[in-house]
Amino acid sequence: AVYVSEPVSTSSLANRLRIVFSISPDAYTERLGNALSLLLGVFAAVALLGYIAARIFARVLAAPIEGLSHAVSDVGRGELQVKLPERWTGEVGNLIRGFNRMVESLRSSTVSVGYVNNILNSMNDALIVTDERSRMVTVNPALTKMLGYDQERLLGEPVEALRLLDLADR
Repeated sequence: AVYVSEPVSTSSLANRLRIVFSISPDAYTERLGNALSLLLGVFAAVALLGYIAARIFARVLAAPIEGLSHAVSDVGRGELQVKLPERWTGEVGNLIRGFNRMVESLRSSTVSVGYVNNILNSMNDALIVTDERSRMVTVNPALTKMLGYDQERLLGEPVEALRLLDLADR
């Protein structure tokens, strides 16, 4: 619809005619709904892209930390041949490099249980290792030979039992 109205001030013919375009309320509501739908669609697309970017960023950041967590578990089980790739920078890279240095230090200063057991078993001197309650947890063959008792008989017994065993034999 076209409406013509009188202007407030009249000085020329061009100023005397005012053309006003109007739209029906139903058409206005439809166009506003379309604009809102478009705006909502754009917002949803931006939110989805943001979510995808955040997931990718989290995965990229979490991957080295997850690898470090698995490596820590491996070292905790005594596996000292672990070495993580040092391709990261920043705090994560510093953490990984520090972990690798720690494992290398452990590897160079740790001897195997088998190596220690070989030393203990080949000693000519008697050896007893006790726990915090003075119970025997390790005895070497030199002690069992000297006392004449099997290792199984001595393990778990208090050290004082050696004196009683010695008295019982006399």
